[in-house]
This record gives sequence, structure tokens and C-alpha cells, in this order.
Amino acid sequence: MMSVETIVELSFIQGIIGIKDATADMETAKLVSKQTKPGFIRLSGDDGTYADYLSFGGHGIISVGSHILPEVFNKITELVKSGNIKAAQELQAQYKELIDSLYVESNPIPVKKSLELIGIIESAVLRLPLIEASQATVERLKKNFQQKGLIP
Repeated sequence: MMSVETIVELSFIQGIIGIKDATADMETAKLVSKQTKPGFIRLSGDDGTYADYLSFGGHGIISVGSHILPEVFNKITELVKSGNIKAAQELQAQYKELIDSLYVESNPIPVKKSLELIGIIESAVLRLPLIEASQATVERLKKNFQQKGLIP
């Protein structure tokens, strides 16, 4: 993980316009937000802390979960931008188990299987060295999608 000082210094270098922060470290996110050059783009890379990251001055997300739940991530963004951080955090919390299930195996294994399960793609075929999602992962994904009404 880069230090806050390094990120701040990088923010002032011409040609470096932003950073993807997948640390889930909100204390660092707060410090970086306060100290980087105005206009320096800070994107979350951690779906599980997105609402908090936005509330600390983040600009958006490079997300796995948004492939499956685009409306949820859009709503979280809208809620935080309108100042309703508590509602954004509550919405995110409602999808915690589903989001967590997207990370139980190496990316993109669970998300591709998820896209297949909800009918966005026909097959979750992967190229080696990646392999199919385990049966335990598939069952966990199905359970979470059923609980959220995304599949029957």
C-alpha cells in the first residue's frame, strides 16, 4: 500500500490524474481526500466500502459488484451526492452478503458465474489458468440472488 505522502506527491505530478484505492482503509481515504491536489480523481476499488469512500470525498468506483447490481451502485452514488450518507450505507449493507460472495474466489470467477446465473451471459467460460467456480460458490451465489429476487 502506498503511503498518504506518496499519493499526495503523485497527485501534483503532471499526467497523473487519479488513483484507484482498493485498500478499504477509510482513515487513509480521508487523509488523501484532504491533501491531494484539487481535481485529483479518487476511485474506490472496494465494493464493500463504497458508500463510506464516497462520503470521504471519493469520486466513484472501479467495481466488480456493479456488473451485477448497477442500479444499487448508482443509487448509492446518488444518495451520497445528495447528502444522504446514512441511507447509502444502509442500502450497501442490504447487499453485503451478495457483494462478499463475489470475492470468495479469484476475480473474475464469481462475477462471471453471477452474470450467467442472472442471464446476462450464456456461459461463464474462463480461460486457463482460471477454472470454473466451485459448487460451494455457485450455491452461495444462487442463495444470495434468490434472497434479493434476482433469480427464481
